[in-house]
Amino acid sequence: MPGMGFQDDRFWWGGQRKRSTLHEGIDFYQYRTRSGNMRSLPANLCIPSLQDGEVVRIHEDFLGSSVYVRHATGSRAETSLHVVFGHIKPVNLLSLGRRVLAGEVLGFLEPPVINNRSAPMHLHMSLAWIKDTVLPDRLSWDLLRDTEFATLIDPDASIF
Repeated sequence: MPGMGFQDDRFWWGGQRKRSTLHEGIDFYQYRTRSGNMRSLPANLCIPSLQDGEVVRIHEDFLGSSVYVRHATGSRAETSLHVVFGHIKPVNLLSLGRRVLAGEVLGFLEPPVINNRSAPMHLHMSLAWIKDTVLPDRLSWDLLRDTEFATLIDPDASIF
């Protein structure tokens, strides 16, 4: 839907109003079954790591929690690839510095927190090259938009 895509300037819920910043990734909300029916993502959907990596940040966001995983994929001078899953509930065993394997469950999709009922339940995913000098506790949605420290990647582009 308009507003779910990378660098879109609209919200896809709440009347297509404008965002204050461009969308940092993509949102997953529904899928089509083999029979062609549309279904919303179910609560408690398992969210896996896309590939081997290290959990470098877990923080509360406006709809749940965000989990940042640093990957050794690719080679780009003085930066590391990070995948950020937003609006999820991390699994209990997930902790900073934990090595995760491809396919390992990082968390679960959960309904938005009470203070933001206008947003439907969805999974947000961002990809970015982030400078290696950035300390994990500085990772945030604001930092992802700061071109001095991060370069956002269109998740539709194949990098894995």
